[in-house]
Amino acid sequence: MTALDGVDVALVQSQSIGYDGVASVLPDGCLFAIAAGVHEPSTAELAWGMMISSQRGMPDFVRNQEKAPGTNSQRPSLADRRVLLATPMPKSAEGPQLYVRAPPAAAIGN
Repeated sequence: MTALDGVDVALVQSQSIGYDGVASVLPDGCLFAIAAGVHEPSTAELAWGMMISSQRGMPDFVRNQEKAPGTNSQRPSLADRRVLLATPMPKSAEGPQLYVRAPPAAAIGN
């Protein structure tokens, strides 16, 4: 962080969640703040939106706009379907793990 040489800085704010190796280059007495928790909700929302968009054929609809209107077809929806939600667990001594939230058996049906 040579850009901070000669500047009286008390805090450096990162826009990412990583901080490996930062302590060795920070000026003495300077705090370093990360953006943990800032991007996760919007990233999850984007992922869901892209999955639904893809399943519903939005890329095809966009490409077919220049063709005749009748070239688009109906696509399956998520209504009345099983969906698996997987979320990362905090790192443990063994490394990252995956936690799968399964609906109660009564909610799954037969």
